[in-house]
This record gives sequence, C-alpha cells and structure tokens, in this order.
Amino acid sequence: MRILLFGDSITYGVFDSQGGWAQRIVNDQLMAQLAHLDDDIPFAYNLGFSGDTTAHLAGRLPAETEARFGMWSHDTAMAFVIAIGVNDTQVIDGKPFSSPRQYAKDLTLLLEAAKQYSTKVLFVGLLPCQDKPWAAQTYNVDRIWEFEQALRSFVATHNLPFVPLFEQFQERLAAGETLLIEDGLHPNDAGHLLIYDHVRLALDSMLRKS
Repeated sequence: MRILLFGDSITYGVFDSQGGWAQRIVNDQLMAQLAHLDDDIPFAYNLGFSGDTTAHLAGRLPAETEARFGMWSHDTAMAFVIAIGVNDTQVIDGKPFSSPRQYAKDLTLLLEAAKQYSTKVLFVGLLPCQDKPWAAQTYNVDRIWEFEQALRSFVATHNLPFVPLFEQFQERLAAGETLLIEDGLHPNDAGHLLIYDHVRLALDSMLRKS
C-alpha cells in the first residue's frame, strides 16, 4: 500500500524543525519498515506543495498517484490524506480568489480524482490564521471558517473520515499558546505535532477498515 499525503505549505512542513506533520507520518512508516523488514508496511509520501489550491491539487493528483505505484503490478493499493483549502480563501488586491461554493465544487473534482484509485480518503480540516501583518494581508479567520464549514458539509455528505482542527487551534490561541509561528498562518513545531497526533489516529482507523 501507498499512503499519499496531499496538501499545501502546511502539509509540506513549513516552519517545523521535523519537516511537518505529514513528514512525521512518513518517518513513522520508514521506522516501522526498518523494524519489521518482513512485514508489509505501507510506504508514505509527503506530497505537500506550497501555495497549492484545491483545483490545482485535483489536477495534479492523478499524475502524482500514477508515479507512486509499486514496482509489482499487484502492489497498487492507495490511501489518501488530503489537507487543502486555506489558499482558496485568499483575498488578493481586494478580490476573493474563490468562494465556499466554488470550493465545494473543487472538492468534488478532487474526490472524484482520488476515488479513481482508492475508497480510502481522509480529509483534514483547515486551520485558523492570526491577525498578524503578513497573514492579515491575504487571509481572514472568519473567511477561513466559512470554507471550513463548506468542507465539513462536503465530508458529511460523502460520509468521509475527517479530522477537525479549527476549534482546537482557536481555543489554544485564545488561551495564549503560540501554536502559529510569527507569520500568523503556518504552525510551529507544537502546532504540527498537534495536527500529527490527530491525523495519525484517524489514518490508522481508516487503514484498519476493510
């Protein structure tokens, strides 16, 4: 099996000293393979791409997936973890890049692309931003929440496994914890660890199901 972790710069691992929440999962799988050489431990790939949007990811997913089939024809099982949408919320020079309605349409295209390869598709929720100079130029927490609600409606409609993170980050930020680094958008080590903990549990649960 191959576990493909798709997303944007947060998935890619910006500002995490250990490579990000997705890379931590990749490292888990590598360590398990080294410890159990005779077992069929899934390979994992961090396919986060900085600046990615949902529509762009829907377009690149098939080629990325095809490139990571096993060298043996029977080794084609795939599982997807998808964390995408924050960049869709951008407002650039006063113009919204997308809308929650368009986001839902793009999510549909993305899911259709993923389901060509697997029924195991896990979505990860969006993170809030902080009102700091760099992030505030382009991102708004209320607007991100609107897109998060669209995502939650989408996964509920399609009965997909989902990892909600928005409220947990909001609560910890309100309590004074610095879970987002100084740019106001990307998690630091503690934030990536929080994401990793929740995604790891949800991923393991999905993989156990036949």
